[in-house]
Amino acid sequence: ELIDKEAELARLDREKGKVTAELSKLNGMLGNEGFLNKAAEAKVKEIRDRVAELNEILSGVEKRIEAMK
Repeated sequence: ELIDKEAELARLDREKGKVTAELSKLNGMLGNEGFLNKAAEAKVKEIRDRVAELNEILSGVEKRIEAMK
């Protein structure tokens, strides 16, 4: 399996940054009492589900980064 290790690490680092930024945004929304009081229950559930999905993605990316080092 031929891959450019540096390029793959850079790609994974960019992916980690994007996932972390989205997680930060969504966690901010979930931490906002005003948002939680006004938002539809389905929207809050959708955001919580996305946070769980992003946490899994982040974990996988971090494991791949560690495995390549």
